[in-house]
Amino acid sequence: MKYRTLGDTGVLVSELCFGTMGFGGTDMWANVGKTQQDEADRLV
Repeated sequence: MKYRTLGDTGVLVSELCFGTMGFGGTDMWANVGKTQQDEADRLV
């Protein structure tokens, strides 16, 4: 795995980052809550 220094902090972080989010909610996120399991599996 490759690492880089995070700004001027001296902290080493991986070049690869895997972000996640919740499925659900209200307002603009309401449709995300309707995601079916097979669709969610493809996203992850």
